[in-house]
Amino acid sequence: MASPDPVIDHLIELLAPLGDAQAKRMFGVRGVYLDGLMVALVADGQVYLKADAENLPAFEATGSLPYAFRSKQRTITSSYWSVPAEALDSSRSLEPWITGALQAARRKAAEPPRMPRAPRLPIS
Repeated sequence: MASPDPVIDHLIELLAPLGDAQAKRMFGVRGVYLDGLMVALVADGQVYLKADAENLPAFEATGSLPYAFRSKQRTITSSYWSVPAEALDSSRSLEPWITGALQAARRKAAEPPRMPRAPRLPIS
């Protein structure tokens, strides 16, 4: 059984009035889903929300930073951005941030799947 995480528990409690909220483990972080779409991730006690071109300016205006991690000698920056601390005070203060994250997740889900890259062939 997973050990309790107070940040996850608090976030799920805040999201409950907005829809079906669940957390799932994934690659050392926890993904947080609202109505089946991943809208947030929690890493090292920090909450990050889904962002795209439409809601990113709001995150940038508050000084938020993207979630980034190291993989194979490079840093990968995700589309999840830190949420302002005051947004986690109540469901009401979190609602505009979650609404934007949910809309970003819906836009991403509606995109056609990307074609895989063709393998690089050796030059002879």
